[in-house]
Amino acid sequence: MALNLLIPKAFVKLNNYSKESKLDDIFWTFCWGVVGLFCIPLVCIILIISILGISVGLILFILYLIMIYASSILFSYVLGNIICNKIFNKECSNLIMGLIGIIIISLLKLIPVVEPYVIVLSIVMGFGILIKNLKRKSN
Repeated sequence: MALNLLIPKAFVKLNNYSKESKLDDIFWTFCWGVVGLFCIPLVCIILIISILGISVGLILFILYLIMIYASSILFSYVLGNIICNKIFNKECSNLIMGLIGIIIISLLKLIPVVEPYVIVLSIVMGFGILIKNLKRKSN
């Protein structure tokens, strides 16, 4: 929620992303999330092993940890946005969308058998959303 107040333009771009999302796009977002979660640590290890890349590898690893932390928050926001647009058929404020997504994810985490799957899915999908948005900016 605080990120929305600090960086409102980033959430407007996420709002556009979640409006355009289709089932095929969700599949590719999941794939990019899995690839990013496994490839970035390998790149960090390779950079840390080389003498010249130690500092770059450590910085990349710290950014990787920050991205993992932010990914579940971003997935909650996008989930809330999809629910507001598809179920309620109206525009909600960014704070309401984030709150709806966080409440749904928190309620799903209360179910003991479902909790690990929800955590992994939210991290992978959020990581995929981050990678797709970074990829979209570079194009």
